[in-house]
Amino acid sequence: MNILERRLKLLELEGLGFSQSEIVQQLANRYDCTLRTIQYDFKNRGKWQPIIDELEPKTSLLKVLNRNRQIYRKASFMYLQANNEAIKLGALRLMRDSNMDLLTVTNPRLKEQPPEPLHEKEEKHYDYDSLTKKEKAVMVEASRLLRRIERKGPKPYVHIH
Repeated sequence: MNILERRLKLLELEGLGFSQSEIVQQLANRYDCTLRTIQYDFKNRGKWQPIIDELEPKTSLLKVLNRNRQIYRKASFMYLQANNEAIKLGALRLMRDSNMDLLTVTNPRLKEQPPEPLHEKEEKHYDYDSLTKKEKAVMVEASRLLRRIERKGPKPYVHIH
């Protein structure tokens, strides 16, 4: 049971956004094992994680939810810290998408019938010629960022080893 508990905690901490080195240190101290044991768990997770996910499907859901929350936190931090309007717009979009993903994960019926918008979307038309040079540059950069996000989607969470 100690191994299962340790590996479940590894997945939980990873879902919360801790780095691999932080997880290794924390779990080695908590479960009184060597750093190498935890590193081995990371290295061979392809063998044991599918088995754990089958034993406890709730673990998979928690991992997805934790990652989603981490994405939201990072996007909101980016929004608050950014000086560039295009970056702020991209962060807001990522925050919205993260909320929608969270809704569809926790409420599967929403996939079949998405929620009604609170109000009709109004398309804003801008007289491009009346914009300043800086406003035009922001608009161009924002549209590039949105196209890239729509094309590629948000970058997955990657741990640096």
